[in-house]
Amino acid sequence: MDRATAAELPGSLPVACAVRGGGHLVGLRDGRVVEVTVTGPPIVPGLAAAVVHAFLRQGRSLAEALLTLRIGEVRDEGVVLRLRSAPPVVG
Repeated sequence: MDRATAAELPGSLPVACAVRGGGHLVGLRDGRVVEVTVTGPPIVPGLAAAVVHAFLRQGRSLAEALLTLRIGEVRDEGVVLRLRSAPPVVG
C-alpha cells in the first residue's frame, strides 16, 4: 500500500496479495513491504496480513523473522517474514 492510499484509508490494516510461485506480499501503512513465506500448503492473503499485523503489534523486528503459525488444532506451519528493500526513487 502506498502512502497516498494509506492516507485515504486511515483505519486500514496491512493489505496482502498472493504472488506467483507461492507466498505473499504484505503492504504496511508506512510504505514498507513484507514478504511472507509459509513452509506448508498455501494460506489465504488475509492470514498473511494478520500474521504480520500481530507480529508488529508485539513490537518485534521484521529483520528476517522466523515464527510458527498454528492454524486451528490441525497444523503448525513455519513462517518467514522478510522486509523488502525500498524500491528506487524515480524522478
